[in-house]
Amino acid sequence: MKIDTVGVNHHPNYRHALVYNSADVLDWDEAHHSRYKLVLVLDGTGLISCGAHVYPLIAPAFYCLNELDELKCISGGHLTVCSLFFHPGLINAKFELGGEYPPSEALLSPPEWSLSDQQDQWCLEPFIERSDAYSGCIPTDSATARYALSIMEAIGEQLASQPDYHWPCRSRTYLLELLYLTSRKYRQADSFPEQLRAAEIQLEGSTEVKERIDAVIRYLHTRYAEKIRIDQLARIFHTNKTTLNQQFKRYTGTTVMAYLNQVRMQTAGAMLRNTLLPKDEIMLRIGIRDAAHFLRHFRKFAGYTPTEYRNRFCWMLQS
Repeated sequence: MKIDTVGVNHHPNYRHALVYNSADVLDWDEAHHSRYKLVLVLDGTGLISCGAHVYPLIAPAFYCLNELDELKCISGGHLTVCSLFFHPGLINAKFELGGEYPPSEALLSPPEWSLSDQQDQWCLEPFIERSDAYSGCIPTDSATARYALSIMEAIGEQLASQPDYHWPCRSRTYLLELLYLTSRKYRQADSFPEQLRAAEIQLEGSTEVKERIDAVIRYLHTRYAEKIRIDQLARIFHTNKTTLNQQFKRYTGTTVMAYLNQVRMQTAGAMLRNTLLPKDEIMLRIGIRDAAHFLRHFRKFAGYTPTEYRNRFCWMLQS
């Protein structure tokens, strides 16, 4: 099984530890022991085995597998599955294979790790954490699954065409985007943070409101690269600006646009820490068209300008 993408015209013979498979069949072989695997099941029914356990196949869903997991399809039909193989060191050079799952506290956050290392680890927790209730499967909705597929296809295009000098960094930014999306879905499936639980109790008896705010949150996490206005959201979700903001703040503790800005800045921070992609391209990737606006909001978010932040925290510059 192919586990690396090899550079051809740009970065000849460079081995990039990321591979896209557009038609996975949920099999398993020894090469899986050298990579993490993110599986997106778009459609299908059947049974799968993970280690000694058997589960019904869930679709749409993410399956986040570490190098020790052995996922196989026992029986199934009409499967539509794609996947990514990647080495965790692609996210951060300090991340390695060969850990224990679930890891001890000392392994999960070693004392020598910086804050940025811990932030990078966050997006890999769905591959690392294991419990009786969680074995790697994260059910999702059709809209999120379609968005995840578009990111995977963008990765596949970069790996196949290698269009310019930045193809390794660009494919890595798409991977980071996908991993952050997966981590957010993991936390939603696992449990809400305390403040959201409290808000959910307050909204009890108003299923329509809760479903609307959940839908708005999904929209923001999957469409943040687009131009988004509060009046546009109000029309899409059949309410008005004032009511939407009031309900959203009650549920999340912040306004709609402040939440969107936080999602954008977190995504930009991850790209600055983990790639050398030009800052202008990062700005466009998160849905901002004005450089002064990006500079102002990122400095407020991180305490540094984008350039200062990259110089201080980007492990690729330090290595």
